[in-house]
Amino acid sequence: MPNFYEVLGVPKTATQNEIKTKFRQLAKELHPDRTKDKSSEDKMSEINRAYEVLSDPDKKEQYDKYLS
Repeated sequence: MPNFYEVLGVPKTATQNEIKTKFRQLAKELHPDRTKDKSSEDKMSEINRAYEVLSDPDKKEQYDKYLS
């Protein structure tokens, strides 16, 4: 399993707002319609999964325990 903090490029201490901001920035940069790059679809899936976990306080807590 990838480190979702590294995927989004945020520290483990990042706030929900910082996570959301970084996700939006990456989504704009890596969106498949914008880049026309095959690998961007995989990257987009990865950042979506990372954001899904880190943006939900309960999932984030479980994930942090998993990393420990």
